[in-house]
Amino acid sequence: MGPEVSAGDTGTTAISEDAPLDITISQFPKSFFGRWGLTQGDCAMGTTAATGLISVQGSLVKFHESIATMRDGKRESTTSMSAHFDVVGEDEKWVAHTRYRLSDARQQLTREDLATGEKQAYERCRN
Repeated sequence: MGPEVSAGDTGTTAISEDAPLDITISQFPKSFFGRWGLTQGDCAMGTTAATGLISVQGSLVKFHESIATMRDGKRESTTSMSAHFDVVGEDEKWVAHTRYRLSDARQQLTREDLATGEKQAYERCRN
């Protein structure tokens, strides 16, 4: 069964807040795009010590010393997606299976390593 939808007087259809979707994707949904820091201090432009900063755009996640490229992506709900990522960094290459989940207010992004269960929470950068 598909996601619950409702139609307003304008004839438009809206998807409920965290409806299950199960859609194949090749890049992040636009609501995930942006710069995210473990703290707002990581978000300061020009900070070389910002090891907790990530940038999400298109099919890429840029970390302090590595870049992950999405493959086999799946939009799980309106606030969650997972994928296998080809990661290159520090003279190494590996594959990561990761879930990214947005908070309801879209101001926090949680990254979960699906192999280990390890989670890391980031704040949307304000600057």
